[in-house]
Amino acid sequence: MKDAVFTHNHTGGNSFSPEDIYLAAVYDIAEIRVVGKKYRHRLVRPAAGWSEQFWRSTIRPSLRKHQEDVTAELNDAIYKGRMTAEEAEQQYWHEIWSRVAKEIGFIYVRTEW
Repeated sequence: MKDAVFTHNHTGGNSFSPEDIYLAAVYDIAEIRVVGKKYRHRLVRPAAGWSEQFWRSTIRPSLRKHQEDVTAELNDAIYKGRMTAEEAEQQYWHEIWSRVAKEIGFIYVRTEW
């Protein structure tokens, strides 16, 4: 699958799972896409490429850090009534991948249908 564009669906509408991005990194996929009920998501491999080692050394640590932050922020928003649990669930992975992409330097885009 090296250099391929890999597209799949998430019926629940969420963004990429960690397993999706791990797959993309290990197989050096050029772009991975996921489509759901309301949004299309795309993530383009970093310019320098990626690999399983890049996943382990760079992506996974960033992912874990941002998961903690996003979880705390969304729980706070639910507690304060600014967001429902369903809204938070839909935002969870999108917010994480937005932050990871910015930190690491790859392209992540969510587009509404």
